[in-house]
Amino acid sequence: MTTLRDAVAGDIPALVSLWNEGWHEAHGAHVPADLLAERTPLAFRIRLERMLARVRVSVSETGGITGFCAIITGAKAGIDQLFVTPDARGTDIATTLLRDAEGRLQALGARTLRLDCLPENRRAAAFYTREGWKSCGIHTAHLETRSGTYPLPCLLFERIL
Repeated sequence: MTTLRDAVAGDIPALVSLWNEGWHEAHGAHVPADLLAERTPLAFRIRLERMLARVRVSVSETGGITGFCAIITGAKAGIDQLFVTPDARGTDIATTLLRDAEGRLQALGARTLRLDCLPENRRAAAFYTREGWKSCGIHTAHLETRSGTYPLPCLLFERIL
């Protein structure tokens, strides 16, 4: 059984590892080299420290982190990051994290949620579609990097609550 809880500072090392490995697996072969060079464990750590209050984690019965989801609040409400461990793929953990994030955002008054997905990440795009999100086509996402924002063509998904 998996439980969800708010992330805490002590989770950061495990989250950095999960995010770094998952991001490089899903995106490494599909992004330009200069963006790839920006996506280091240190960069993920810095971003996690900034977003920690918006992160929920899934935890296994043995206490290990099996996934996380970070939300974006405000005018551009939506999903910032959603990653699960390889062992958690194909289970209900990603769906549980996603539904939890949708509920948190709805409680804050959000009605239309957004998220970005690389067009080449077909597994993630199929997941979001299956979960009721609608693809709105390609747009330019502005990703946070240590060097500033980085424009990247992404699929925009939306969900009306």
